[in-house]
Amino acid sequence: MGYSQAVRQSPPATIRRFEIPGMFYSYVLKSIKNGSLYFGSSYNPEGRLEKYHNAGYSKYTKNLRPWVLVYKEAFTSKKEAMQRENFLRPVKGENI
Repeated sequence: MGYSQAVRQSPPATIRRFEIPGMFYSYVLKSIKNGSLYFGSSYNPEGRLEKYHNAGYSKYTKNLRPWVLVYKEAFTSKKEAMQRENFLRPVKGENI
């Protein structure tokens, strides 16, 4: 394989932009449509936003597209990220 071919190849799927490998994240999305907030956790919040929320695959977010990532916080375990997600999420019926 020549140098020019190697340069054109995309990075391996295991490399994610803006994330630290092995970390999990709690994140907050904001709807551009009406300002609603969505709280979630993922190992790749940017990818989740692009390929799931803004693509219309979530029944909770598809009607309020497009969404933007407004906050993310890194954790060493999925459990910690989910606990933080639940802490950040307001109690049902509570206004933020």
